[in-house]
Amino acid sequence: TKNGDWFKYTVDCGDALTKIAVTYTGNKNSANVRLLVKLGDKDGEQIAEINCPATGSWSNYVSAATTKFTKALSGKQTLCFVIDRVADSEDSSNKWHGNYDFFEFTTLRAQ
Repeated sequence: TKNGDWFKYTVDCGDALTKIAVTYTGNKNSANVRLLVKLGDKDGEQIAEINCPATGSWSNYVSAATTKFTKALSGKQTLCFVIDRVADSEDSSNKWHGNYDFFEFTTLRAQ
């Protein structure tokens, strides 16, 4: 993916989806990249920001820290993930910033 690219999924959030984690890879020149999670589309309300630091190589997949949504989601929601490169890394000619393998969602459990 490149800066400004986006992808979206329709997710059945159940009663209260509250957190997200992502497994991804990004070579050493993929520093300062984050995923902006937005409702609906790339211009929608931002509900999370996931920092995705470089992993050292394209074959080294890691899981980013679990991130809380700004509000609990319920029912079917369209989530849009926007690639945002905060600043240039050592090699500004590298336009590729990550491969995103899968997302893990956490729901609020009743006590």
